[in-house]
Amino acid sequence: PVSAIAIDLETKEILTGGYHELIIWSRSGQLLQRIGNQGQRTYSIDLHPTNQNILTSSGTPGLLGEVRIFDRQTGQLIGN
Repeated sequence: PVSAIAIDLETKEILTGGYHELIIWSRSGQLLQRIGNQGQRTYSIDLHPTNQNILTSSGTPGLLGEVRIFDRQTGQLIGN
């Protein structure tokens, strides 16, 4: 299930939170990128103002919560 969504107004890409991953879609619905290393459930997705990083809040319900920062271009985890 999708538990979080963000829309990049500049590129028109749609970012969704899936099970242990972030998924980036084109406006037409084409899958562009899957980013793993995400918490079990994504609660929110935000784009950094410079559009270089993706910030998420995620975790395992009732057990763990965290904030993660991903590089937008590579999908690499920068920090949590």
